[in-house]
Amino acid sequence: MSTFIAGLDKPWDIAWLPNGTVLVTERPGRLNVYVDGVEAQPFTVTPDDVVANGEGGMLGLEVDPNFATNGYVYVCMASNVAGATDVRLVRYALETPNGNGVVNRTDIVQGMPYSSGRHSGCRPRFGPDGYLWVGTGDAAIGTTPQDDDSLGGKVLRIDRNGAAAPGNAGGYRWFSKGHRNTQGVAFRSADDLGVSAEHGPSIDDEVNLLVAGNFGLDPVPGYNESVPMTDLVKYPNAVEAIWSTGSPTLALSGATFIEGNTW
Repeated sequence: MSTFIAGLDKPWDIAWLPNGTVLVTERPGRLNVYVDGVEAQPFTVTPDDVVANGEGGMLGLEVDPNFATNGYVYVCMASNVAGATDVRLVRYALETPNGNGVVNRTDIVQGMPYSSGRHSGCRPRFGPDGYLWVGTGDAAIGTTPQDDDSLGGKVLRIDRNGAAAPGNAGGYRWFSKGHRNTQGVAFRSADDLGVSAEHGPSIDDEVNLLVAGNFGLDPVPGYNESVPMTDLVKYPNAVEAIWSTGSPTLALSGATFIEGNTW
């Protein structure tokens, strides 16, 4: 094992441009560009609206499959605009092919819940269907996971402009609900199988299939950390995890499939 990039402060996500340039987000509020492991000076995106507090800040990152033609990258961040804090998904248009300049910023999803920074979630990944899948956190607010009008405690499925993708139940931007803090989203290239990784409380982190439905978290009254991650008493048809840590929790975060003959 060797160190490729050093000196980072709470790196949260990593992505590659088509030409091999590396992008890295740091939770305190920076999007960095590296060429051959060396930071592309002086280019670093440091939005002044990022709120780096608790588990919040600059988080998930994804490069558009069509980056070569549209220059789009997508960044999740806790943001404070006009005195109100939320978690949002920002689309940056970067200069191609090296990403060494910002052409435009568009905030395509706003209003994901924020409280103290806890459970800020937010991991975007393009699926094989061409849409963005975004795991979100419930912001440690008990009513959020089951609230159809909230974007928290959900897995979103949206287009490049943040609109609901066709086929989402009820025309919502979310594809599934009843989640706690989804931080991993991954698809297997061999058959397009999708999974998410989700934080439990002191027990039962979960790996879930990316399927439509209610995954059964309902931590009320208040924010009750002792309720089941999948409450089959309240929701008999809730979607169960395909794997759970049991006790103790392992704090699952990112997820990916390792593929190839070696594996």
